[in-house]
Amino acid sequence: MRTRIVSVLAATTVAALLPALPANAALGPKWSPGPDMPPLNGAAGSEWRDVTATSPTDVWAVGVWRNAGANALTAHFDGENWKPVATPVPPASRRYELTGVDAVSPTDVWAVGTSAGSTQSALLMRFTGVWGAPAVVQGLPAGESALTDVDMLSSAQGWAVGRTVASGGTAKALIVRWNAGQWSAAALPQDDSTSTELNAVYTRSTTDAWAVGTRTGADGAQDSLVLHWDGTSWRRVTVPDTGGPGESQNLQAVAALTAGDVWAVGETCVEEDCRPLALHLTGQEWTAVPTAGGGSELTAVLPLAADDVWIVGYGGDHPSIEFDYAEHWDGRKFTTDVIEEPPAGIVGEPASALEGATIVPGTGTIWAVGWAEDPIEGVTHAIHRG
Repeated sequence: MRTRIVSVLAATTVAALLPALPANAALGPKWSPGPDMPPLNGAAGSEWRDVTATSPTDVWAVGVWRNAGANALTAHFDGENWKPVATPVPPASRRYELTGVDAVSPTDVWAVGTSAGSTQSALLMRFTGVWGAPAVVQGLPAGESALTDVDMLSSAQGWAVGRTVASGGTAKALIVRWNAGQWSAAALPQDDSTSTELNAVYTRSTTDAWAVGTRTGADGAQDSLVLHWDGTSWRRVTVPDTGGPGESQNLQAVAALTAGDVWAVGETCVEEDCRPLALHLTGQEWTAVPTAGGGSELTAVLPLAADDVWIVGYGGDHPSIEFDYAEHWDGRKFTTDVIEEPPAGIVGEPASALEGATIVPGTGTIWAVGWAEDPIEGVTHAIHRG
């Protein structure tokens, strides 16, 4: 999930850059629904997991569509419509599921996820006009593995993160690097965690990258995991523990404006009762930043400037009724930004949720994607703001 930090153009220039969207989806200074991709024929349900963009006419989304199981789903937005793009057919008895995507250019896009069957293995695919066969990862630890996010610095450099599980063991964080034309597993710091896994990665330069997720300590407590790459090695970074007794913490997204201005977001939960978690590095110190309080889980953070940061995810005060949620940071505090009321009459399952978001380079326009209604029988869902 790549959040490219670029200067925001003047409003008149933005208007000139953006293509004409359908009348019911015209861009404006608020969140607007869609346009959405028509439901796939034969699909029992579908959802987006992540989105990336290189321009207003080059936006990619990835996720899953379901029949008897989950299948890889990719689509491209050309400025007017979303169009599905075919992915490689997996071997017999296996299915591909996608969770992360990042585009370097219109003809250089990476997607990551899982090749699932009787076992799971990390999946990486590259689009260069068509989606190619899955890439091989050198030095991948034995056992099952899965990737959740990818962030490319360039066509030659990038990182992907997830987890690996040895036979009979617990989850351990996994980071793989794209360098010299191949993917290879990176060495990670050892600590006293009984399990670790990573949900997101952000690459600012060859000597500055961040990965976030969750760790379970020897005492069974689950808290935030933050790792930093300094150009030589990955090391664990201590961040504030905001959870009380019985609470767990999990970071879902990370992005940086500068080496000393980094945001990481996720949730703090007691069982299924969650509230937003936002951590901010300013200079050398991480602090927990209060949010407006109406959300429950944060899945993406999009910093445009020091006083212009967006966080998105799930809203709602009950885990069985959730809806699209966004807040804005003005340099002093977060305030809720209204998207729309959740659909009426939805009970027992979430109404909608945002699972990924991205900034369109050079415009300040935001795309956020996820699912509407029920993720098992629902449909892909997209909103934009610009």
